[in-house]
Amino acid sequence: MHLRCCTGWGSILRKRNSLDTDLRRRLQVLAAQYSQAELARRTGEVVTNVHRYLRGTRVPGRFLAALVRELGVNPAWLLSGHGPVHAADVSDSAASLASELLELLGAMGEVNRVRLGALDKGHHLALVRRLAQSLAEYERLRGRLSERSRDVMARLLDRLYGALNRRDMQAATDLRQAALMLRPLCDEPALDQQFRRMLAYYEYQCGHTLQATELQRETFLRYLPRGEVFTREACQDAMHLCSALGTLRRMAEVRRLANATIALAEGVGETWRPVLILRMLRASANADLGHLHEALRDASQALPLLDPADRAEQTARLTRILWLCGTMDLAGALNHGPASRLRSVTALKIALWDADVQGLRAALAECTGSGPGMAEPDSQEAVAVQGLVAALASPRRFRAASFLRAMDQASHYPLPAELAKFPAMALAAATLLRAGFEQHAAQCCLRGCKLLQDQPPGLEQEVMLAGLFWRTTARLDAAGHSPWRGSGEQARRWLSEKRAAGYLRFGAG
Repeated sequence: MHLRCCTGWGSILRKRNSLDTDLRRRLQVLAAQYSQAELARRTGEVVTNVHRYLRGTRVPGRFLAALVRELGVNPAWLLSGHGPVHAADVSDSAASLASELLELLGAMGEVNRVRLGALDKGHHLALVRRLAQSLAEYERLRGRLSERSRDVMARLLDRLYGALNRRDMQAATDLRQAALMLRPLCDEPALDQQFRRMLAYYEYQCGHTLQATELQRETFLRYLPRGEVFTREACQDAMHLCSALGTLRRMAEVRRLANATIALAEGVGETWRPVLILRMLRASANADLGHLHEALRDASQALPLLDPADRAEQTARLTRILWLCGTMDLAGALNHGPASRLRSVTALKIALWDADVQGLRAALAECTGSGPGMAEPDSQEAVAVQGLVAALASPRRFRAASFLRAMDQASHYPLPAELAKFPAMALAAATLLRAGFEQHAAQCCLRGCKLLQDQPPGLEQEVMLAGLFWRTTARLDAAGHSPWRGSGEQARRWLSEKRAAGYLRFGAG
């Protein structure tokens, strides 16, 4: 019995000490914005008392309530440290909880009124009982506040998801901030899991692929201990994680994760949207990893089952696979399926292979612009095609150095900057070779080879760009401009192996 009392007493002391320490830190933040005299005048306190509160003396609830009422301090920040300091910066949805927060601050004040120093003087039972009652009231109010905040949090997350789908990043940023502030007050595991998904989705839409991948991986792995990997929500998390990993060119990891998730969903949700898109992502990964026949089977089987809204981008994945197989040309790619940015980028890459000036101009006209489904005019692919059109139309006016500067400044969305260097070299080398600048093309191939040698394990370059790079290298070698010793043999071997695996676009160069 004595042991249990000591254990409970220790837990109470730890909770009380944590509340005091955190609250003192936030009061010190306010003291940096207002003088102690100003804090005293605005709250009706004595200056010496304010000084003692900042030094660690118990803080009465009336002082906390006065800070909220007279200085406009955000009660959620004062309570938990989350959100903006002042209530004027709080969204309307979160501000509606202010009355419950003030009650909670009152309960904290009651806890603070208990002098724990007296415990050393023999008044154990009465003080522990009073402190336990105060903490129980605090927990009761916190539970009520959590229940009250669930509906608000659910609405915030729905609005955040809608803003992210529309790519309205200003609204998404505001809603994310409101949800971050509200999150500590909402003890609902399902909503917290949904919020983690939204954080990962937000980072992905902002182009922060590394952060998005880590958040998504953490979210997905939370399902594993509970054995829920085959739920629709878990499959959606796996889909987002595979998409982020694909952007990071971690194609072997995409293939493993997609294989595992699709296998676990067998008999439960083979036709769920996340599972169908996972099959398309697996198809793309297999195409990059050298398993072209598996890629074609996955894409051709999964694509017809997708809703029309999802078919635009996913059809572009099949377009790429069909071109690699040798059954799709530039004209077919420009007309295969609905418009999407991925289709536009794929068509621009195809145009760089062997299109004439007319085909290159058609690709630019149909694939670049500011409208939906178009590639940005300053994207790497568009800049390369524009440079090739200029070089073929007016060879004497073409300047290789200016073109390389433009490629260096070109947009590489959604690739991170480090991963965009090899694609830039592959595109630039192919363009310069066709423009007749063999030496510049050889320098680009040499830099591309060094990038391939230095890339971390597990990273796989996009196969169309890799094929373009090795074909350019083989052609330079045949023309007597080998970028490095043995480059021609290495390039021909790579192309030959791919052709044997069904990549009919990759001959001997």
